[in-house]
Amino acid sequence: MSAASKACAATVGRKLLAPGIKNLKSYLQSELNVLRWAPVLLISSNAGASSSKLKPVADSCQWVQFTLGQQFSMRTVPTTISLAFPTKDSLDQTLELMQRTGASSVVSVGSGAAMDLGKAVQATLGSSTDAKKTPLILVPTTYGGVLAAGVSHSLFLDGNEETLVPLPRSHQEIISTPDDASNIMPPHHEETLVPLPRSHQEIISTPDDASTHNATVSTLEPQKYMEHLDTGNFDVLLYAVSVILLDAGLRKRTHLSLPTLLQDTIDLISLRKNRDASSEESDNEELMVSIPSLTNLLFQSAGLLLYGLSNGFEE
Repeated sequence: MSAASKACAATVGRKLLAPGIKNLKSYLQSELNVLRWAPVLLISSNAGASSSKLKPVADSCQWVQFTLGQQFSMRTVPTTISLAFPTKDSLDQTLELMQRTGASSVVSVGSGAAMDLGKAVQATLGSSTDAKKTPLILVPTTYGGVLAAGVSHSLFLDGNEETLVPLPRSHQEIISTPDDASNIMPPHHEETLVPLPRSHQEIISTPDDASTHNATVSTLEPQKYMEHLDTGNFDVLLYAVSVILLDAGLRKRTHLSLPTLLQDTIDLISLRKNRDASSEESDNEELMVSIPSLTNLLFQSAGLLLYGLSNGFEE
């Protein structure tokens, strides 16, 4: 990509918070003036609380709504998404809801569909107005949500073609920055989400008139507010990360982060294969210890995903 095209390309900024409720609350406190200025659109997953696996997701959606409205006195405009992927109709309805209620910022919590819808709302508004006026906070509480939060584009279901299409359909660069509040970072940094450069998403300087879609990403405690993960699903996600990284390598996507991510994935696979299969209790304890590492790998590898951007639904 030429320097001229970089200057006009849309960029996606990701500010990564250290995991946990305390760190999300600290960030919300620092942004109160912006978030209280107008109503906040709250996009939540319609997770069934009756399912033991998804109950933490439903709890996380309720907790975020309570925290925004009761603890921080924000005016929230709640809406839910129950589909596996957003559609153009759901995007149009959400944009109409924002216009009708005067909401000027977006908080998405829960599944990948909630993350994708929130990103698409911001990107759509940013194509016609200053995207900096549409703050976006992503709180993924499923592992599909973690993956979606790390990808620059949203995946939409095209009902007419019965296929998934990316939005927006143009290439986007990612500017990834750590949280400045270093005092809230936990001491064991190897267990946190840390921003690393991603192969096809270059870190670039952005002129003032460029279209920049900034988002803050926060994860909550896995034991209480994340989708339940058993050993089988853990291993499926771990091998999914492996496929993403190997695909990036086969496409000759070279970047300093790729060898590190590959090595970290190999180390985690080795740890899982060498686990004590005779002790279920020991296996569960090891699983809980390994979840932050898996979440970190899942989020970082998402930046290596490329979607075919030549097709999409009609504007």
